[in-house]
Amino acid sequence: MEEQGIIRKSMSPWSSPILLVAKPNGEKRVCVDYRKLNRLTKIYTQSLPNLSDVLDTLGEKHAQTYSVCDMRQGFWQLELDEQSKEKTAFMTHRGQYEFNRLPYGLANSPATFNMIMNEVIRDLNWKSALVYVDDILIYSKNFEEHLCHLAALFDKLIEANLKLKPSKCQFACKEVQYLGHIITKEGIAVDPEKTASVHSFAAPKNVKEVRMFLGLCNYYRKFIHNYSKITSPLNQLLHKDQQFHWTDECQRSLETLKTKLTSAPILVFPDFNKEFILHTDASGTAIGYVLGQHDKDKKLRVIAYGGRMLRKPEQRWDVKDRECLALVVAIKQFHVYLANNKFHVYTDHIALQYLHRIKESTGRLARWSMYLQTYNFEVHYQPGKDNVCADFLSRIQHPENQRQRRLSIDEIEATYTATDQSRKETNQQSSVIQPVQSEHSDESKHESVSAIKAVTEADNQYRNADPLLMMIETTNLTQGRIQAAQNEDEEAGQMLQYIEQNTLPQDKKKADVIVRESNHYVVSNGILFHHYYPRGKGHLSDRVIKQLVVPKSLQNDVLLSYHDAIIAAHPGIDRTYNNIRMKYYWKRMYSDIEDYVKTCIECQQGKTNPHSKRAPLQPLPATGVFERIHMDILCNLPQSAGGFNQILLVVCPFSKWCEAFPLKTGGAVETARILYNEIICRYGPCRQILTDLGKNFTSNLVKEICKIFQITKLNTSSYHPECNAATERQNRTLATSLRMYCHDNQSTWPDYLQGVMMAFRNTIQTESTQYSPYYLVFGREPRNPIDIALIPESTKGLSKDAESALKLIVDNLTQARKIAKTNIEAAQQKYKTQHDKKVEEPSFYILDKVWLYCTRTPIGLSPKLQRK
Repeated sequence: MEEQGIIRKSMSPWSSPILLVAKPNGEKRVCVDYRKLNRLTKIYTQSLPNLSDVLDTLGEKHAQTYSVCDMRQGFWQLELDEQSKEKTAFMTHRGQYEFNRLPYGLANSPATFNMIMNEVIRDLNWKSALVYVDDILIYSKNFEEHLCHLAALFDKLIEANLKLKPSKCQFACKEVQYLGHIITKEGIAVDPEKTASVHSFAAPKNVKEVRMFLGLCNYYRKFIHNYSKITSPLNQLLHKDQQFHWTDECQRSLETLKTKLTSAPILVFPDFNKEFILHTDASGTAIGYVLGQHDKDKKLRVIAYGGRMLRKPEQRWDVKDRECLALVVAIKQFHVYLANNKFHVYTDHIALQYLHRIKESTGRLARWSMYLQTYNFEVHYQPGKDNVCADFLSRIQHPENQRQRRLSIDEIEATYTATDQSRKETNQQSSVIQPVQSEHSDESKHESVSAIKAVTEADNQYRNADPLLMMIETTNLTQGRIQAAQNEDEEAGQMLQYIEQNTLPQDKKKADVIVRESNHYVVSNGILFHHYYPRGKGHLSDRVIKQLVVPKSLQNDVLLSYHDAIIAAHPGIDRTYNNIRMKYYWKRMYSDIEDYVKTCIECQQGKTNPHSKRAPLQPLPATGVFERIHMDILCNLPQSAGGFNQILLVVCPFSKWCEAFPLKTGGAVETARILYNEIICRYGPCRQILTDLGKNFTSNLVKEICKIFQITKLNTSSYHPECNAATERQNRTLATSLRMYCHDNQSTWPDYLQGVMMAFRNTIQTESTQYSPYYLVFGREPRNPIDIALIPESTKGLSKDAESALKLIVDNLTQARKIAKTNIEAAQQKYKTQHDKKVEEPSFYILDKVWLYCTRTPIGLSPKLQRK
């Protein structure tokens, strides 16, 4: 909060105690107990919307489309004046602080914020928008008009530098919940949750239950027309000489009374400019509560009913604990009404009057007192005989599946238990409390989202694991498993039987296919292989590739290893296919790889589609391996535990060999040291170095190294990085690959860096050389960990004649580099021809499913590693 400018160090003579309240999403909110300060504050009265006026306005506008917007940390977006800041001071174990922004808990905070919001949307207020503190309702006749109204609102908020919280906004809805009511095109409807406790009351089974229900009805009889006539069938059941018999007439009377109790004039809209009245009660089996307000004649009208059954452990609690439970649950249930308004609580348990005075005692009541202290209310004692409505609701059966947010007492217990110990360890005057769960936080509706997120994180444990362990996990295969899987596979098993036992399947078509294709297969040590004869440009004419036949049960393992694993780095379709086909084979392999890559969520979320440029390309000529190198810095990465936050990338544009080195400063000395130690001393001095105009590359130190080794230093033109396309493209590919593995824990990117580099060097460059960088540098194919497990050792060995083997490698390497140069030049010309053409924009159609491009990066994360 101090870093964000919300609070600052203070030497104020004022001081209030604090609570650190944990939100459901794990973030912390500082809640300061300003009760004493509020008693000294002159209360500012601000008119709040009356729901009757809202109903009239929506009716006049014929509104049918609604949006509800919620401000992001609304109060904290407003700056306090200097004279007021010292009064908001609070004490912590790290010293005293005071607020720079409007804090929560001040008596005038809601009214002040509401006044500001009304001023911000003054031109829209009561025309297309309504505001209640930080909740904004936008209403329109149709969707097109609604878009205009939303745009106007957004313009007003941008002008005032105010921000919304998208996760708590609802846009273009036919029905929304606003201020505890359901708003539709028909008008404002009563939320069924408010009347469920009365509607759920079943037919009485005895005289006692009838008398209890009539007691509730008598309390509101002055609002019920023909009350005596309606209740006559029920009153007859109370006669001493009358046998209890529930008739259809009694049922009609019951239903009529329940309807009267849950509709006007008994049930009314809340007036947020008046104080609320809350009646609570608890019995041995249930709790009940009623929220109401006095009308102009001082008669109490109902806003909402509520209640629930007590759980078995709760039924064994002491009376005062059950009564306090009713209060806590009721306040949570009616939070939307009570959070920013003063209210009065009436209970038949006199001990609750002293709830606010509990300070240092431990136990359930003390923890609940802490939970309730951010609400502004007074507790009044009312004898049970006068607390009729709440008493009735606490003695009836409540449905277990009613749509209400029940307060989990287990959560409250777990939340506040930690504070008992913390009190013993902190100064009594400062009252610093350990983080507790806020049961009335604005984010309470997202508790289920937190639970879903926890399950998702558990499911994604594989992707968050250590990269080395993840690689080992994907290569847990043996030759025995391969052989068994081939025998069990229909296609591979039938080919094995034909080659080894000369046995064909009974199906003539299948038998003909096996006989026709058998010349391309061979069995070695009981394992089936396929012979692949590459032809065409870019391949040695006499080369034969021995491919392991992968049964269907193991195909996903190969795909996972060659696409998802850390040393694969999510290559595209062609690259994945070319890497796999050098060692493995199965029918319809390209189609399976295409489907696998196209449906890879990480690729779809992590990779970008760069827009084609219309300027003609001028490709640099292909030279040789390490004849020219390109260098660039990938910066703005999250700082790792080792202090690294940048990457120096070095690329050979001929072989496509790349090196990456983590940097701490990216300065000239660090860059020059890596250039000398890791590039020149390892691969020899090159003829040319191409970089941008960064100070680390144009420094005198780098120039001196180039002078010593007679290296020509080339620079790109300003604001034209395309000239250094080799590293710019590699930068993008590197960031994309790292994003696949550390998007949730971004500071661990150095752990994945060299594995990703290995993936790049081992990947066949299908767009240019048609070889892997590894092959063009060393003259042999790289080995993937899964190859060691799947391909028998006998198929990998070199010739026993070392001289012949060496000559073969040199000849192959020389020929491969010639072919690579030809392929590079052809690819450059082909790409230039395609690139210079006019680019057609992709077309989309209504109802097409598309990915939404993420243009904003959350605070604390790097855009380089953020999913797109």
